[in-house]
Amino acid sequence: MTPPRTHARRPRGDDRSATSRPPRRTTSWKKDPGGRRERVLAEAARLFSEQGYAAVSTAAIARAAGVAEGSVFHHFGSKQDLLKAVGERYGSAFAAAMFDGVTPAATIATVEGMVRRAFDFVAGTWPGFGLFLLSDDPSVAQRANRLAITQAVERILDRWSRGHILGDVDAPVVAELLFGLTESALRACFAGGDVASRERFERQTVLAISRILGIRA
Repeated sequence: MTPPRTHARRPRGDDRSATSRPPRRTTSWKKDPGGRRERVLAEAARLFSEQGYAAVSTAAIARAAGVAEGSVFHHFGSKQDLLKAVGERYGSAFAAAMFDGVTPAATIATVEGMVRRAFDFVAGTWPGFGLFLLSDDPSVAQRANRLAITQAVERILDRWSRGHILGDVDAPVVAELLFGLTESALRACFAGGDVASRERFERQTVLAISRILGIRA
């Protein structure tokens, strides 16, 4: 007599039909192939500069950037976080313009080059720079802008100090001093409506920075 067939029980959870299916793919915006985030940043900076932070809605930013309003919140979380990101973006671009490719030498010519590039950058982005000087909600954008620039200055000073290009300096403190000095000169020149005196502002800024760093002609 042939014994009845028995079927081995699969372990619980061993659902072959389920495991044989390919994993479900989810759409991710993290890679942002359409450049939505950068478009939103650029249009937010422009609109905030032209109309003021309070007057610009996220819907208006989305329309200008050619994206859904949900994309603004997906990438930035809130309108205030978007303002912070605009400040960071501006500060990073400012620092790159001022320091990228700078000759590592403690000379007046090096300082002159950095100061000239800083003034060139602001002149080329005006009135966008006014966002960070005259914003309706300046604390968010200004803090982000200041942090991006001072961190870049601090890295330069620290590298030059360790490389014996400069004397021993307290890089975080000196970075704050140099930012405040340069910002004041830029504010007086551009926001103060005295662009015609740009050369004088540049010359005095170079002189002040050189003295702070102990650089002599």
